[in-house]
Amino acid sequence: MELPEENIKQKVIQWYTHFDKNEYNDISPSASLSKTVPKQIESDIMESEEPQEESIMSQETYSKSEIDLKLEKVSSDVQHGFEKVDLKFEQLSQKMDDGFKQVDLKFAQVDLKFDNFERRIENMLLNQENKRLDEQAKNKQEFMYWAIGILVALAGIAFPIWFGK
Repeated sequence: MELPEENIKQKVIQWYTHFDKNEYNDISPSASLSKTVPKQIESDIMESEEPQEESIMSQETYSKSEIDLKLEKVSSDVQHGFEKVDLKFEQLSQKMDDGFKQVDLKFAQVDLKFDNFERRIENMLLNQENKRLDEQAKNKQEFMYWAIGILVALAGIAFPIWFGK
């Protein structure tokens, strides 16, 4: 797809090269308009009428240098317009990148909070397991004391019965 400035340049160059450069230093709108524009009147008959010069060009004549300057201005304006659009896109892209970075930071913070929560749950479960193991060891020790006490009591009762006669 052609850029508008290239299209305009090509059309003006075609128009300009149409005339013999040696004969015409100034291009007059009236000289270049040999064609006539048809005009329809009330009885549906088409008549020819030359277009008015005021509607075609704002001046009587344009020199080659004036046309070149106007083309350069149009080209420059179009180029600046594209540069402004590119700058806006770059700014928009930068804002989007900054937004994505902020979202990434928020996700990282949420991940840290979940990690901390997970560690606290693990610590709580480990503490509970340690308490259960301590309680189990304590119960085992108490059971051993009871077992030894019962054996001593049974030995104390059985000893006199067997050897006491």
